[in-house]
Amino acid sequence: LKQLQALADAFASIPKPSASDARALESIRSRIALVGRMSEADLDSFLTATGRMGIAQRALAQGKTEGAVEALQAFIQEMEKLGDRAPQLLARTALSDLFYKRGRLDEARAQFEAKLALERELGYRMGELGSLSGIAEIHRLQARYDDSLKQTEAALEIAVEIGDRV
Repeated sequence: LKQLQALADAFASIPKPSASDARALESIRSRIALVGRMSEADLDSFLTATGRMGIAQRALAQGKTEGAVEALQAFIQEMEKLGDRAPQLLARTALSDLFYKRGRLDEARAQFEAKLALERELGYRMGELGSLSGIAEIHRLQARYDDSLKQTEAALEIAVEIGDRV
């Protein structure tokens, strides 16, 4: 909790924070509030899930996928139970990438779609752009060209809105 507060203080001291900095600060502050309200059992679950997420991310970075899917899914379930939405994005990103690389396109699309719903809920426009692009690519690979075009157009609208040069 002290480390989160120190991080929040560092973000709060930025003279002219970007929108991304402001969202990061808001996320940190909501995490501080969430952790502060947790029972001891919930805090234990949170820390265990966070540890699993770290192990899964490290394994994936080393190219070791065995057990990573289960750990990431358990992390998502625990965060859902605790009502902590933002950390699920990292796990869903890892799962969508893993499923995509393994050719499990329907599962990858499901993760991109779940991630997109969270990003819309949290107002992460850049994340929406990435998720829509991922969904469009999967539709293209599955020869669902009309669906691919719709997702690509939605992604381009966001890119124009946020000033991203695609």
